[in-house]
Amino acid sequence: MAYDIHLAKKKSDAIKSNPNISLSEEIHKAIFNNQAIVTRKFPMFKSMEDFYRDTTYFNSSLENLHTELLEIENATSNDECHDLIKNLISLFVKAKNENFNIYCFCD
Repeated sequence: MAYDIHLAKKKSDAIKSNPNISLSEEIHKAIFNNQAIVTRKFPMFKSMEDFYRDTTYFNSSLENLHTELLEIENATSNDECHDLIKNLISLFVKAKNENFNIYCFCD
């Protein structure tokens, strides 16, 4: 089982496409147990915290999500989590620049 993150214009396109990033349950858990996230308020990013709940970020909200991810990146010392946060930042910047939404699904 994985938590899949898709860039797409519409949810129906995201459902049909391969994910841009897949997180195993173990990696997902490591991210959200990370002290940098647990001890601070990141309301947008934390909407992905429930592994079994779908989440959508519309393009208009990606700037705020990007700001949260930069804060998380700067506060994260776990190498595995830090690398993943960097990848998420890159993916979310691409989504913002190319006018995509972000769809997260547990498969």
